[in-house]
Amino acid sequence: MQLRFILRDEGFLGGLRKILAYRILLVFLLGATLGSGRAAAQLVDYTFAGGTGTNSGSLGSSANLTLAGGASYVTSPALNSGDSLDVYAGGNGEANYAGTSSVVSGLADVGSTFTIAMWVNLAAAPSVSATDRLLSTLSSSQSGGIDLSFEPGGTASNFALTLSVNSSTASGDSVNSVSGYSASNQWEFVAVTFDAGTVQFYVGNTTTTAQALGSALSTTPTSVNSTGEGALEIGGTAASAGDRTPPGYFDDVEVFGSALTASQVDAIQFQAVPEPRSTTLLVIGLCFLAIPLLYRRRWFIPA
Repeated sequence: MQLRFILRDEGFLGGLRKILAYRILLVFLLGATLGSGRAAAQLVDYTFAGGTGTNSGSLGSSANLTLAGGASYVTSPALNSGDSLDVYAGGNGEANYAGTSSVVSGLADVGSTFTIAMWVNLAAAPSVSATDRLLSTLSSSQSGGIDLSFEPGGTASNFALTLSVNSSTASGDSVNSVSGYSASNQWEFVAVTFDAGTVQFYVGNTTTTAQALGSALSTTPTSVNSTGEGALEIGGTAASAGDRTPPGYFDDVEVFGSALTASQVDAIQFQAVPEPRSTTLLVIGLCFLAIPLLYRRRWFIPA
């Protein structure tokens, strides 16, 4: 009825112009909504596609990975149809990891907010006494950088996560505090956000959206000390020779330069719906623009 009144009161051309303006506004809002899920600055992104450690995040080739020890890229198990990073190499306790050749300045300057997200598949339990590293930029001096690891003593289906910033540690709740999650020979999503000293851990799987592990925790430092930070390592750290590689696999490892919201964590867990291509928005827009013409042709011209 509203379209009918517009066309009758303002004439066909005037009414059509107003309807087209409404459609264009709607297309703009739709594009903004669809693109918001991945708006955060993605510093590094490793999918290991094609069996490489190429970074597709904003830091580019300076954050490309090279393999160390017995680490390798494998097609099975893989989260998607591509490859994953194997740091197990038939056993644990070895220095098997993928890392950058030097300190990555964009990570060293991450400041007071960041998010780490990844998928993990464990073939055995984490160490009882040592610290199995997930992602680390700590150096041997341990005076700066970030470090995500398993808390010693867990199992593949019941582990706790630990985040260290400048060597000040915040330990999270065990995974089984949210029932139904396990990384034992299957893929599990883990993430942690850091916002000026406030830490929140998340866990999810391939069918269930990520859930927060308990309440937010706090660390003493409110920002990452870029002085003394080390190179990026996945499955290892330069901080201590005594800590070891976890017995498992990694896929879709990402670091963002902001503390993501819970909904954004959900989005990256399932790799989100990619930002719509311009051609997709064009098709959507043309469909909206065609609606009033169809109405005019079929219903708004008196017989």
